[in-house]
Amino acid sequence: MKKEFDSAIRELVSHNDDYRKPREDLGYAVVKSDHPLYYAVVKNIPFILQEELKKQNLYNIDSIDVKGSTGDGKVGECYWIALLDKRITTSPTEGMYVVLLFDASLEYLYLSIASGTENLSLSKIKQQTELRRQHFKSHIDKFSSYSEFYTEDIFLGSLPRAKKFAASSCLHKAYKVESLDFEELINDICLLNDLFYEYVYEQYMNESYSLQAINTTETLNFQTNTGIDPKKYASLRKEKEKRDKVTGDKAEELIVNREKQLLESFGEPGLAKKVEWVSQQKDGLGYDISSFFPSGAAKYIEVKGSKFWVYQFTYYISKNELDVAGVLRDSYVLCLVSNIGSTDKDEINIKEIIDPVGKINITPLNYVGKHSMND
Repeated sequence: MKKEFDSAIRELVSHNDDYRKPREDLGYAVVKSDHPLYYAVVKNIPFILQEELKKQNLYNIDSIDVKGSTGDGKVGECYWIALLDKRITTSPTEGMYVVLLFDASLEYLYLSIASGTENLSLSKIKQQTELRRQHFKSHIDKFSSYSEFYTEDIFLGSLPRAKKFAASSCLHKAYKVESLDFEELINDICLLNDLFYEYVYEQYMNESYSLQAINTTETLNFQTNTGIDPKKYASLRKEKEKRDKVTGDKAEELIVNREKQLLESFGEPGLAKKVEWVSQQKDGLGYDISSFFPSGAAKYIEVKGSKFWVYQFTYYISKNELDVAGVLRDSYVLCLVSNIGSTDKDEINIKEIIDPVGKINITPLNYVGKHSMND
């Protein structure tokens, strides 16, 4: 596919000036479906990427359509080719997606995670993107594999649509179009796609509250409907639950082993042997691990895990967990574990909160309603 891709990029570059020539009767260029550049952006490159990503077993490729556009009727200032998960969005005007963005000069191509801009002002897009960038920046700064990805602003063009596309870019890697390497691009798409779905499962599907949790001074009105197709939401929910279970189990296992090691280091091997991973045996206790403080006092640990390296940790905590914490008080420990999955244990961030009731910020997400049927 490399030869075909390189040929399509040459077609794109060599025909750009001709494609952008304004029509004399209109004063601007119009989309021409019979033009070589249109074929390259809308047909050829998306097909090549789709087929190659299938060969690479890209995560969720069966749910992804690769689509390209040169504009809607009128030729756009920047062309785009997006990987659209049909359950999240079928258009770059809404939802979130991985996307290739060409700048107006065709000098640079940006591989990015971006979001829809429909019915949003430029200032609102920038506000939303800045909050999302905080999540990504804290994560990518910790991994060398993302060393060429950045969360700073990009420039695609000076017209309103190009500015909106640029403002919606959460993170990006830039490539010189004239020296674009196909294999490097494919590898980077696979890398970014994995990060994209981690964000979808951990943040985007809960974004109505998680973004605001980063900075409580923000007053943005994030809608609870993030654009996910409700008819297809079930499969995403199942994927999320599986990912959450794996992440949670890894976090709990890490803390179980950590508790045993800590007790042994304090000269309490007998207590270390009594540490129990109780959530693997019984649900609904309000905590995951039964352990001990070095003094011998009981210690009940509720673990929350995230695959992201985060400085502001957002998590679900149930009423039962809060009730149990309120009863156990100093014996109850909320343990937050971020960067689960890192091969370097020193890069895993652990925060313990003893007697967390009153110390953590909580937002009610559900209410119980009651009303008499006799009135």
